[in-house]
Amino acid sequence: AAAEDAHEDERKAEEEAVERSAKRFAKVIEENVQEFQRLKNQRHKELEKAFDEVRKQDRAAIETKVKAIKQVAEAAEAAAKEAAEARKTLGQAAQREEADTDSE
Repeated sequence: AAAEDAHEDERKAEEEAVERSAKRFAKVIEENVQEFQRLKNQRHKELEKAFDEVRKQDRAAIETKVKAIKQVAEAAEAAAKEAAEARKTLGQAAQREEADTDSE
């Protein structure tokens, strides 16, 4: 009976050791899962930040191009007005010259 009790105690001790080992293993797995989630979330945030930065840079580049195009358009419009004024002035001068020639 004593040998049987000793054998039973040994078996229980082994079961408890296996149970403790399984709990430690489960805890390590849970910690690893949490660390993985943390790293995944961190990486996701970093990627979002990087994409936002690229979008800002793209937007700034587009805005710069739009401003340059507007400036070119404004300059072209001003040049067209100057050309129209010059044609008008030349036309008036030509009419005066004709009038002067006619009156002579």
